Amino acid sequence: MKRKLLLSLTILISTLSFGQDEMATIVENAKAKLDSVNTESFSTKYFLNQGFLVGDLMRDFIEFKDDKEGNFIVNSRGTFRRIYKGLRKSFTGKVQKIPKIEFKEIKENYRGTDVVPVGIIQTRGEWLEGYEIDENINAQKEGHSLSKEYNRYDVFNSSVLVKKVYTGNVNFKILPEAYYVKSENRIQSISMDVSDGKGFKPIASGDMVSATYTSTGEKSIAIKFKLKNKEFISYSVLKVVTTDEEQPTMVWNLGDNSTSKNASTERRLGGGTATIYAGCDGVLDRPVIIVEGFDPLNDNSASDIRAKYNAGNIERTFRNNGYDVIYLDFFEGGRDIRDNALAVRDLIEAVNQEKIGNNDIIVIGESMGGIVARYAIRRLMEMQGRTHNVSHFISFDAPHLGANVPVGFQRLFRQVEDVYVVDVFNIAASSIREGNAYLNSKAAKQLLLRYEGPNPHPDHNALQSTLNSIGFPRQGGIRNICITNGSLNGSVNEPLLDYNPGDKTLVIDGRIALGTLKVESGTYTNRINASNTVAFLKIVTLWLSTNTYKTDSYNFNAFNYDIANGGTFDLESSDGSLPIDLDVFPITPNTLGRSRFSFVPFFSSVASTAPRTSQTNLFRSEAQLRTNNWTPFDRIFGSNANTTHTSTRSQEANQGWRNLFSQELNLPFNPSCRVSGRVAQPVSPVINAPRFYMCKGSTTTFNVDNPSAINNYYNHSWRVTGPASFNFNGEAVALDRTMPPGQYTVRVTRSFNTSSTGLNSGSRSASVVFTIFPENDTTNGCGGSPGGPGGVARNGQGKSDLKEEPLIEEEPVTIIEDSLVYWPNPVDGKLNINFTTNEDGDIFVSLSALNQSNLTEVIITDSFRPAGTYEETFLTDGLKGGIYLLTIRTSTQIIKKKVIINH
Repeated sequence: MKRKLLLSLTILISTLSFGQDEMATIVENAKAKLDSVNTESFSTKYFLNQGFLVGDLMRDFIEFKDDKEGNFIVNSRGTFRRIYKGLRKSFTGKVQKIPKIEFKEIKENYRGTDVVPVGIIQTRGEWLEGYEIDENINAQKEGHSLSKEYNRYDVFNSSVLVKKVYTGNVNFKILPEAYYVKSENRIQSISMDVSDGKGFKPIASGDMVSATYTSTGEKSIAIKFKLKNKEFISYSVLKVVTTDEEQPTMVWNLGDNSTSKNASTERRLGGGTATIYAGCDGVLDRPVIIVEGFDPLNDNSASDIRAKYNAGNIERTFRNNGYDVIYLDFFEGGRDIRDNALAVRDLIEAVNQEKIGNNDIIVIGESMGGIVARYAIRRLMEMQGRTHNVSHFISFDAPHLGANVPVGFQRLFRQVEDVYVVDVFNIAASSIREGNAYLNSKAAKQLLLRYEGPNPHPDHNALQSTLNSIGFPRQGGIRNICITNGSLNGSVNEPLLDYNPGDKTLVIDGRIALGTLKVESGTYTNRINASNTVAFLKIVTLWLSTNTYKTDSYNFNAFNYDIANGGTFDLESSDGSLPIDLDVFPITPNTLGRSRFSFVPFFSSVASTAPRTSQTNLFRSEAQLRTNNWTPFDRIFGSNANTTHTSTRSQEANQGWRNLFSQELNLPFNPSCRVSGRVAQPVSPVINAPRFYMCKGSTTTFNVDNPSAINNYYNHSWRVTGPASFNFNGEAVALDRTMPPGQYTVRVTRSFNTSSTGLNSGSRSASVVFTIFPENDTTNGCGGSPGGPGGVARNGQGKSDLKEEPLIEEEPVTIIEDSLVYWPNPVDGKLNINFTTNEDGDIFVSLSALNQSNLTEVIITDSFRPAGTYEETFLTDGLKGGIYLLTIRTSTQIIKKKVIINH
């Protein structure tokens, strides 16, 4: 029988309409096919294909089986949830053995505590290749009596189940309800390394592992499963936001959520929590209010906000000059901007009442907080005759004219909301809820320049009309200042933003084609004055000629905001986060066509009033706007680089703040308190690197911001822990080609250079997580172009391409005769066959009894095989003893061998 083969499974962009019924049909048909598989010969209770329809999460475990040295996988909380759901769906027993976990409850129960819950799962299951599924089903239809022994794979996974903690004294709890280990005498031990310098410690269900961290930042959490001759390490990341080095001076709980009865430290206002850190003189007399940005999940606390201003030496500069820093964290960070403005108004009035002396207030609004603060000061105070005593309104990369999330990302998320796509990917319902919280929030609708299409939401237009009518604060000589993360000279000036309208930005192109279904998906940045597809999702039924599409195409106007200069979101940045939960997508570094986009375009952060009729109008410089009086701001600070939105990490991102202090506020950097003579600790260091991952054999250099070159103030020491560990002193440290693959924690500690400053008052540390992928890990972009329709070539399967290839006739299939081996002979229960084919095609294998006249030919297999090498085991218990003729036939040859079967 001849077959037509599609050499490349390709991305086909179509304008086909797509309905949920079509998706339901293709998914249900795939499930029905898997339900038809006879699992009687399975030695485990897990048919993994049923739980992992697209197979993306199985690749590591398939490769682990043949890896003699062991392997590792980099997890996230979302990955753990997906694997856990997949195992539950894979179970073939009558009673579900893996209990259901309420991940949302775990997150809520441990939020804000010093306990970090950890989940661990391990079991074994059968995984069938596509041809084996067909082979199994056909054998049942034809009444074949010979069962096959299928490959069994170990499935390991572990992860911290919260992403951050607010203390340096952490207790990791191995949750019994999230601990499912079926060792089957294979797992000799399970141990855990929490990057505290003490290495791996044995663990079991219910254990509590304590760790003390002296640095803020990311920590690599490793769980090691040790087998007899190799090990598997599963990594996840925990962020330590603060190490409790300093308690706030006061906390004012605002509104009905207040629970404290201590009137001296708490004040009822409305809408949020104000956390106050007094200046180094200990007197609340020079207040600086920092208003948080967009936070619809209420995921950030005052400590999260504060970490940013500590990283950039902003809080320390204020406090060492006697200023008091107040962080405003909204109860609902995604509600109507006008409602949250009430909390800003009430906080300003409370500060005016409580502060000592006549010093004015400085108000800083980051991102959305800049619009909230602007509305509060102008609309709710000045226009209502209230005195605010604010000397400076500082807008920190605030989207006064709107923010931008690529329409493709918005639409792709909506595509995966489909209940059947959720089922295919094992997406956790909590991930969908979190994504919905972003896109469905009132603030998102008010802020986004484009909302799920080429146009803004009506709420955006309404807010813009209001902002245009009220203008900017003007009472009492207030100064309106802008700090922007966009390029002041109007240029893109970096490869990550320098791409063209219509370019692909995200690719999921078949590297996950190991299962019953294959998913191809991607996003595109929009074209200018043209129509184009911005997102598509294609599901293909492997081994069948059925597929279905979801596509979103729109007509766009003269602008592409994704590639405008401005404050960016970088999907690979260690301090940025896209306002969509990326755990719902199987994203690796290799799938990102473009990792960065403009989130707050420069023209928006500076509230440009210049005419905008074409794309080039988006790239006007600060000098042009100033010369033509096209901005309401008295001064604009920044750099000529486009940096991560509201980031203060890099020298370029911090330049605007340094210039603000020296040129506008006349506040010099000083390690000592200028108003009392107290000596401060060093400012927190910030680690920078070109990327926070690399391939084995490469080299990456880490450096620290605000190095000792600044007046020779500091010394820096480094500690790298992970599969290999070492210490280093200096301004930079490198992870070179000799480092083994795995996940590392890179920590830097800063102390004063006593020889040049005479200061000795402690130290501060920070850390990041860095991953080194194996050289041949094509899933994560290492080892050249991936092979095979599913990415990494397995069994010699074809090529991977993104263009449409013609259907061609099958080439002649030949088994390389020297490769044919079968054993044992005589056979005692199991017949093993090993062979190699030169091309894709049909393979026929049968056994015929030579001494039993009433026994017809028993077909072992008659199915398609991709080109490659195969070692397969068939169970012969159902056959009578005797001499058999083993026949193997392809399109070009017939091979016959005699076999003795004992019974």
